[in-house]
Amino acid sequence: MIGAGITDLMHQRVTGHMPAAARCTLPGIPASVAAARRFVGDNLAGCPRAGDLVLAVSELASNALAWSASGCGGTFTVCVHTAPTCEHVIWPE
Repeated sequence: MIGAGITDLMHQRVTGHMPAAARCTLPGIPASVAAARRFVGDNLAGCPRAGDLVLAVSELASNALAWSASGCGGTFTVCVHTAPTCEHVIWPE
């Protein structure tokens, strides 16, 4: 059941049938890493795994700045999707 749920979420994301509960596009500058952490933390207030997801977003945002066009004058987008029993941070592209 858990695997089927994850597969369904992946399918929804790939086919574009999963609306973002919260979405934030940030400039590719170092200050945006902290902004991404705050954005995710604010949108997952009360979630017992929020700290883990905030940490993951911090790493993803840092890597986006270091290793992609985001850090060369580009942007990156953070999407937070929630459900009664799970949370997902989607990192597009």
